Amino acid sequence: MNLKDIILDILFPRFCLGCGKEGGYICPSCSLYVSEALLICPVCFKESFSGETHPSCREKYGLDGLVSIWQYDGIIKEAIKNAEAGGAYDILRELTQKSFKIIATDPSRRFDDFLSFLSSGETLVSFVPMRKIKESKRGFNQSEVIAKELAKIIGRSCVSSLQKIKHTEDQASLKKEARLQNVKNCFSPIKNEIKNEPGSHEPGSSKKDIKNLKNVVLVDDVFTTGATMRECCRVLKQNGVQKVWAFSLAHPSN
Repeated sequence: MNLKDIILDILFPRFCLGCGKEGGYICPSCSLYVSEALLICPVCFKESFSGETHPSCREKYGLDGLVSIWQYDGIIKEAIKNAEAGGAYDILRELTQKSFKIIATDPSRRFDDFLSFLSSGETLVSFVPMRKIKESKRGFNQSEVIAKELAKIIGRSCVSSLQKIKHTEDQASLKKEARLQNVKNCFSPIKNEIKNEPGSHEPGSSKKDIKNLKNVVLVDDVFTTGATMRECCRVLKQNGVQKVWAFSLAHPSN
């Protein structure tokens, strides 16, 4: 922990969202009651040992795999919703750190394919974009916060590769088929590489021309029906990206 983090912990102590104990947003005791998610195929949602897309489910412009760490319920759901509502970056950073610890230490080696993809020198981390109006109103993009923390942990670049170009309804209020239509053609690739200007709000990342990307880990906070991530993946692959794995902190239990 660096000096800045120590000072922040003193000025703004963190309390467990489950029991109120000081020290972190999910204390070791409450972590025992958090349910890890089974890895699933991002197309059919049936179990996949490594999270890789089943051979029979593969599509030309489809996701190559999905890693979600927890079931979206209980304290995990509360933590993510608290972060979104209150702008608490530290909750998302803590969850990302905890999730990667699970990935790196899992004795079953179920994350080996994902770790191999992450460690490739041709892999960069990106995220699902928000409309600028909504992001400005909220003050941050939660998917970008997670992506930036993941990139920091693995020593990779976090890049903004897509932009959202039209308004969509809140996905949570829609049924599965409506969600697919809702996000159709709402993303476009970023054409030119641009660095964030000094003083830009937290978090920061570079914007990168999509044609320069080969492998991408696409990050969102929750993988629900997968409609948004699949649409992002379609745009990425139609514009030259070869492989895309999705990463989220959680997905709803089936």
